[in-house]
Amino acid sequence: MRTTPPPLAPIFRSQMQLALLGLLLLQPDRAWTQGELTATLAAPVASVHRELARASAAGLIVRNATQRPHRYQAIQDSPTYAPMRQLLELTVGVPERLRAEFAGIAGVRAATIHGSWARGDLRLDRDLDLLVVGDNVSEGAKDAARRAGRAIGREVDVTVVSPLELRTQVAHGHPFFRGIIEGPHVDVIGNVGDESRRSA
Repeated sequence: MRTTPPPLAPIFRSQMQLALLGLLLLQPDRAWTQGELTATLAAPVASVHRELARASAAGLIVRNATQRPHRYQAIQDSPTYAPMRQLLELTVGVPERLRAEFAGIAGVRAATIHGSWARGDLRLDRDLDLLVVGDNVSEGAKDAARRAGRAIGREVDVTVVSPLELRTQVAHGHPFFRGIIEGPHVDVIGNVGDESRRSA
C-alpha cells in the first residue's frame, strides 16, 4: 500500500494544479475566492488564476461572478467530476495528506480520523478531528497537523495519547475513546482498534 501521495500524477501539469483541484473537488460544497486558494497553496497569483481559468474551461468548476470577490466551486454534476474526484482522493485526498505528514514521525503507532469527517457530514465550519497514538510524539504530531491543515484548507484538531493511555481509557469505558474505536473512523496509520487491545 502506498504510504505517501505520488509526487505528481502524470495527467497534471504541476503539483500546484493537482493541489488546487484537490481543494476544489474534494470539498465540493465550499466556494473559494482566488485569494483564499492563493494563500492556502502559497502559489503565485498569476499561476492560480491561470489554473482556475483552465479548470473552468474544462467544465470542472464554476465561477460565481455575482459576488465580490468571485468564488469558485466544483460542478458536481459534471460527467468528469466523479472520476476526477476518485483520482484526487488517491493523491491529495485527506487521508493520503495526513498519512504523508504523520508517517515520518518516529514513535507514531496509529493515527485515525474520527468525528464529523469520518461520519461523512463534515461542515465547512468544523475542524477535522484526528487521534494519534504514540510515545513522545506530541510536538511532532502538532506540527504535522498544522502542515496538513494548511494543505487541505481546514484546521486539524489533533488529540495525542500514549498506547498505554489509550488501552487504559478504553478498558475503563472512557466515552471519548470508546466512541472513536466503536464508531466511524478512518485509519491513516496503523489500526487504532488493534492498538487499544494490544498487550503491553
